[in-house]
Amino acid sequence: MNVRWSYESSEDLKAIYNYIANDSEYYASATIEKILNLENLLIENPLLGRVVAEYLTCS
Repeated sequence: MNVRWSYESSEDLKAIYNYIANDSEYYASATIEKILNLENLLIENPLLGRVVAEYLTCS
């Protein structure tokens, strides 16, 4: 199973990082790492999440 990130969600990750990095690059990196670890959780447990219909055609 693969988790497909939309362009918008990738941009959101960058924005989250940049916002937190204004105060602390350490915590910005830690936050992004936590989010990406959740991606691994979805890969290991595919029934945990749901498919978003409007993104079925994402490449």
